[in-house]
Formats: sequence, C-alpha cells, structure tokens
Amino acid sequence: CIRDSLNTEKKYINSYFVALNPSIKNFKSEHRGKVVGVLVCCFALCSGIYTQFYKGFLKSRGDDATILLLFLAIMLSVTPLVGGLLSRVTNSSPQSIKPIYFCYLLCIIIVVYLGTVSIIQNFTLLPALPFSIALVIMLSLFCFTPLLCKFEQLESDSYEPQVLDEEEEEEKKKQETNNTEGESNLLRTLASFDFWLLFIIYLISAGSGIVVVNNFEAIVISKEDLPKFADIKYENIPHNKEVLTFIALFSVFNAIGRILVGFLSDKFLSKLERVWWVTFCCATMCFSQLIFSIATINMIYFAVISLGLSFGGLFSAMPTLTSEIFGVKNFGANWGFIGIAPAIGSELLSALLAAKLSAKYLSLIHISEPTRLL
Repeated sequence: CIRDSLNTEKKYINSYFVALNPSIKNFKSEHRGKVVGVLVCCFALCSGIYTQFYKGFLKSRGDDATILLLFLAIMLSVTPLVGGLLSRVTNSSPQSIKPIYFCYLLCIIIVVYLGTVSIIQNFTLLPALPFSIALVIMLSLFCFTPLLCKFEQLESDSYEPQVLDEEEEEEKKKQETNNTEGESNLLRTLASFDFWLLFIIYLISAGSGIVVVNNFEAIVISKEDLPKFADIKYENIPHNKEVLTFIALFSVFNAIGRILVGFLSDKFLSKLERVWWVTFCCATMCFSQLIFSIATINMIYFAVISLGLSFGGLFSAMPTLTSEIFGVKNFGANWGFIGIAPAIGSELLSALLAAKLSAKYLSLIHISEPTRLL
C-alpha cells in the first residue's frame, strides 16, 4: 500500500502492477475485491500525497523545480525496487482479513483528510508543513499491517486445524479444478471475444471519464453566459474558484468509489457477479456525463460526485473481473494489455472530440489567461 501510494502514473508499470499481481494471486476470489480496492485507492491517492509533500516540505525552499525532480527521482526509483524485492506469491491464502480492514480504515481516513486539506488550502493561507507532517504519520501506520498479519497468524496457529468432511473436500477439489481450467495465457486471451469486449468497454468508459476530468475548467466556463468576441480576464469569470473544489471532490469520491466497489463486490459475490458492478459503474458514468451536458453550476456538484464514484468503481472492478475470467496464473500479462485501454481511450477522445469542441468554443471568446482544456 505504501509503495502504491508513493508512485505516480509515470511509474504505473513499475509499482502498481508489482503490487497488484501478487496480491491477486495471494488472496481467494471472495477477498480479491477488497484487496484490489485498497491498492487502486492508494494509487488514486498518490498525486494528492505528492502534492501535499511538495507544499509542506519542498515549496518553502523556493520555486526551483530541481529539488522536486530530485525527490521524485529518488522516491520513484527506491519504492518500486524495495516493494518488488519484498513482494512474493505464497502457496496459501491468509486465514484472516482483519489486516485488509485495517488498510481500509487508513485509506478512508487519508482520503477524507486529503480532500479536506485541499479545500482548506485553496481558500486560506494556513502553512502546509503541519498538514504534511500529519500525512506522513498516517502513511507510517501502514507499516503496522505486517505486524497485524503476524499476530493473526500466531493466533490462528494456536487453534486446532479444521478437519474437512468428505463433501467439503470434494467441493474444494472441484473448485481447484475449475480454477485450473479457467487459466488463459496471453495468446488465448488476445484471441478471445471476452478480452476485446472488456477492452472496448474499459477504453470508452474510462477514456471518456478522463476527458471530463481534464476539462473541469472548460465545463465551468461553458456554463457561464459570456459575451462573444470579448476579451475577458479569467479572474472575472464567475465561479472560477469552484474548479478547485470540483477537483478536490472528484479526488475524494474517486478514491471512495474504488474501496466501496471493491468491498461490495465481495460482500454480494454470491448474489451478484462482478460483471454487474462493471455494468453499474459504466451506466452511472454515462448518467453523470449526461448531467454535465445539461447541468447548471450547482448541479455540477452532484455530477462530480457521481462521476467520481463510478470512475473509481470501474478501476476497482475491472482487475478483479479480469482475474476471474482469464485466471490468476497469467494475470500480469493479461491485465497489462487491458490496463492500457484508458490511456488509448483518453488520447482518442481528447484528440478527436474534446480538442475540436474546445477550439470551436474558444474561437468565440478570448480569455486573457489560457485554460487547461486538455
């Protein structure tokens, strides 16, 4: 979790995959949703964590980017290396999932903390150093997770081993046989209809969500009744400061959606297959984007929250669904190809759709400070 939290998207393959692959293999199917939910939540928090570190520890040294680049170079190199050396695939699944709930609690606390601090810092001039120190303390609590796992293991060893009857043994053997038959290598995965169906769904859904997130500022400006062919200063645009609030809200509910869908998909696994969670997230995201097209400024708050929950939930449900369809033996290779779908979707939709719409709208007005449209 610490490794996942301290790596940005530039190190996506080196850290996120290294954390996700053994975790998928080490836990049973009924617990994978919760584990993936924690990991993808930590991955979503990484940019907020580094932003707070920069404000608290580095910005006071000046605006020179050299210190920040040196800090990122060290952290983004050391944490994947140490995490990769410590990660391993075990032959037996953990008996207790209490450490997972401990990580859930920490993730929720950090999510709420970062969202609150972000909003406070946007509208006040409070020093950032105390907030950064408190964040370091919260992150250090993840180090107690191995101790909790060891304690649970010693506690479980003190009890007598559970003896399975004949029916339970047959059911266990049958489940192991089904899991082995469901394993699919990369070539079989690429040749299957299920792979391309998941890939296209992930490409369109996640790609469109990323485009909306990258254009919060343009969406707010488009909702204002600005005079055409006029030279307007950005600070004079109504509701321009609410863009920062929208970004903070999305970050919080994006992380909450990841851990929430991960937990609920395991909770109702016997009643609701994971593919339905993907369907629900895609439908909710479509509904959210429809609201963006017709909403007023006040309605955008609801759209941002809805988009954050569905966007995060999609990133939580897809890895677990991939492991169930194609198996866990070659999960790293299979998910590696499906995982590039959001990047491709974002690039296609940004270049083919968002760029043209932005250029057409900006040709009608002139804003003195250019907006970050793409």
